Amino acid sequence: MHSLTNFIQLEENFNDNQFFIIDSNVLRLHSEHLDFLIDKKVFVIDDPEASKSLKIFEKATLYFLEQGIKRNSTLIVIGGGATSDLGGFVASTILRGISWIVVPTTLLSMIDASIGGKVGINTKQGKNLIGSFHNPIQNYFNLEFLKTQEKVDYQSGLGEMIKYLFIDSKLEPSDSIDNLISKCASLKENIVAKDFKEKGLREVLNYGHTFGHAIEKMTSLSHGLSVLAGIYLNVSIFSPDLMAFFQDTLKELKLTIPKLSIDKDQFLTYMSFDKKNIKNGEIRFIVFKNRGDYQNIGIDSKLLKEKLLTFDGHENIFS
Repeated sequence: MHSLTNFIQLEENFNDNQFFIIDSNVLRLHSEHLDFLIDKKVFVIDDPEASKSLKIFEKATLYFLEQGIKRNSTLIVIGGGATSDLGGFVASTILRGISWIVVPTTLLSMIDASIGGKVGINTKQGKNLIGSFHNPIQNYFNLEFLKTQEKVDYQSGLGEMIKYLFIDSKLEPSDSIDNLISKCASLKENIVAKDFKEKGLREVLNYGHTFGHAIEKMTSLSHGLSVLAGIYLNVSIFSPDLMAFFQDTLKELKLTIPKLSIDKDQFLTYMSFDKKNIKNGEIRFIVFKNRGDYQNIGIDSKLLKEKLLTFDGHENIFS
């Protein structure tokens, strides 16, 4: 469940039986609005992605136990997607699991990362390899946080948002940002409610990610912009009839496809590492025939390489 709120409403919804995890950068940028946290029990993290570790997980857990957290306590997590990954995992494990609330502070986390209950931490073997499914009981969306977000990070959120415009044909890129955030959040909540453990329907939320994850690994692009490039490849190769809509959406959201120079063989190798996308030797893709109408298809790597070599515009992505 999510709701748009302001800082005063946030403060009014918090009580003495609540504990907090917050991104230090968010605390610094919005200190005048978050001064009510001064007398709360708060664990502050620096560099959220690096903090998704066993070391910081243990440190946070021990801190809350020392502060007297109880089974009926609630953990409030304030930050972007990496912060909610860590905080949600702490909530899912401490005292065998307590309730938690998330206050996402980036566009990407508001529409995607903070919703759905996927929480976890990283290890040297890879990202999110230790984790669980643990839904927050509430998401509070405060658009004031977006005013301090770096442009490239905001664009990353828009890049992820585009997948929802394919999933639901009723969504339009011309909607106001607050409406888009609320509608995307509701769409993901509804999908997750029907398929919490990702056994079927929830797979549609990975649209563009098969290509996007490989791009993210091979470049310095953010997650959302990597997904955007992944959607571009997906549309170009599998859904050319939807290219006009895709280009119109980019124009409306003031986004451009980043020009890359990726080695195709290495690109295919990276995709083969993502085992959830491999079945019977084929790489799996979510493909839209029309907006709102998708299928999950498999394609062998040799044929995929041919398609990567020949689609119109491939020279903007591959070396």
